[in-house]
Amino acid sequence: MFELEEAQAHLRVVVQKVKALRYELLGIARELPVSAEEASADDLADDLDAASELRARIQNVINDRLAPAIDDLEDAAERRPAGAYRVPVRLGGDD
Repeated sequence: MFELEEAQAHLRVVVQKVKALRYELLGIARELPVSAEEASADDLADDLDAASELRARIQNVINDRLAPAIDDLEDAAERRPAGAYRVPVRLGGDD
């Protein structure tokens, strides 16, 4: 069983792997040929060719799944134990 700090350190490693997966997927999408349909936004309303559909699916997975997961996991990896949060200090005049 992990202690909190060990789990968070392990989670930071996992986050780096998920980020690497995101970049690998972006590389795949970048290497796909751009079709004539993609050249015009008006044409995208029609059925997509296979390359365009694959690129769109990759982008959706990255934007809708991986990016939020990365954000959530990074937050969890940095969260301090209860009671360990610093109380903000106000400097300056009397409000």
